[in-house]
Amino acid sequence: MYANLRDDDNLIGVIQVQAPHGKSDHTVLSWDLQLASQEMPSVQTKYNYYKGDFVVIQTGLQLINWNERWKDKSVNEMWCDLVQLLKEQVALHVPLKK
Repeated sequence: MYANLRDDDNLIGVIQVQAPHGKSDHTVLSWDLQLASQEMPSVQTKYNYYKGDFVVIQTGLQLINWNERWKDKSVNEMWCDLVQLLKEQVALHVPLKK
């Protein structure tokens, strides 16, 4: 890491030499480290839930015969099915943010 700091003349601003700390005979150095990073664009899908058609989603969910759909399923299988179904409904009825 020292090599990286040493090779970039613009990385460290003014170095200040200050009085020793406590009873030490070593001087204290302080400096400003100039860091910059590029903003990374998000690759995550973001939905605009304020404009979602939740009436259509609710109606669709009400039409499902849950007893038949989940007959002989474990709790984990039912949960996974519900999560997948909700993801599909959101993808269909909630617009993406621009």
